[in-house]
Amino acid sequence: MEKLLGWGLIWPALAFTLAAPGAWAWLFGLLTKEWIRNPDGKVLPLPAAGVLLGGAAVCVYIFAAVSYVLARMGVVQYTGLERPEDLLYKLPDAYFWYFFDLLPGLNISTALEWKSPVDLQGGYRECSSCSSAPR
Repeated sequence: MEKLLGWGLIWPALAFTLAAPGAWAWLFGLLTKEWIRNPDGKVLPLPAAGVLLGGAAVCVYIFAAVSYVLARMGVVQYTGLERPEDLLYKLPDAYFWYFFDLLPGLNISTALEWKSPVDLQGGYRECSSCSSAPR
């Protein structure tokens, strides 16, 4: 994706980041119930938790990639960055921070004294590279 954006191919980069969730959904679809059940038919908690947490992690990374491409297109902007070129690497951290902050009662981000690296309180802007797109 970064190579495509470096070459100025914004729309193929966006298509790639939107096709990635389909590939991951297909891979997760290959899992069967038998893989997370014991011989008695009961669901094993650790494999089930692993699949759920793995799915959440994949979703965070895909969402960060889509957000990055939209930021490079000029549709959204983020604040709190010292170097805007680090956005690709800081967005997953920010989304994980918000994910952990949403878990009720755990206060993980507070306990670790972890601050979100990116302010996600933004808004919609007109896309500068989308001027040729039909409205």
